[in-house]
Amino acid sequence: MSAHGTFYELGSFEIPGIPGQRAVRMFLPPVPPPYHVLYMWDAQNLFGDEGSYSGGWHAHEVLTRLARRGRPTAAVVAINHGGEHRIGDYAPVSDAKYGEGRADRMLEFVVNVLKPQVDRHFRVRPEREATFVGGSSMGALISLYALLRHPQVFGGALAMSPSLWFGGGALMKMAEGPPLDPSTRIYIDLGEREMGPFGLFLVKGLGQTLHNRGLDRRHLRVRVDPKGRHNEADWRRRLPMAVNFLLRSLGDD
Repeated sequence: MSAHGTFYELGSFEIPGIPGQRAVRMFLPPVPPPYHVLYMWDAQNLFGDEGSYSGGWHAHEVLTRLARRGRPTAAVVAINHGGEHRIGDYAPVSDAKYGEGRADRMLEFVVNVLKPQVDRHFRVRPEREATFVGGSSMGALISLYALLRHPQVFGGALAMSPSLWFGGGALMKMAEGPPLDPSTRIYIDLGEREMGPFGLFLVKGLGQTLHNRGLDRRHLRVRVDPKGRHNEADWRRRLPMAVNFLLRSLGDD
């Protein structure tokens, strides 16, 4: 086991109904298995700066630091975005401007193809309480949708600057419903300099809806970053506290 963790290339996958192929990488932190697993979108942005639009998140460094401090950490399964197809791939509904929504197909791939392979070939914990999903912007939107659509698979979501406006705010209605599993953990944030009052209204409204579905403050964090903008540098800066919140109470429920 490397002191800095280990990367694996899981290959490029053809996904029915999704244009092109999607490469997938996995990072294992420097801790003994079995691992909790965080499935994340936009893999080009998650690790090093090369290939990222405006710098990488260096997520592997965050998880390695958590491991060295004796805090809970997780393996990351990172799925490449599809460039010009990205918005449609992450969209839970079709949109007049952006076209067909293909999030269900993407999630079917993760749930029925990718996760079973990861569970089979790596020493990970397969249960929902140890399986998380996360991303930013449209990647945050599909992460929240994944949790709502497949609550038996995902036990938590990390959603930075979620595009809640997409599809006329369709996810806001989807978030309503009966009580969620009380062990569910959700981290949501937004920068004040991103969308102004409307963005804050949506994020706080979603937080209230999830609170109404039974999530207390230990399991739901809605954070507003006074200096935050909609870019990789700000998501990278907020990532340590987001991961720490999502994982810190593992095993306490």
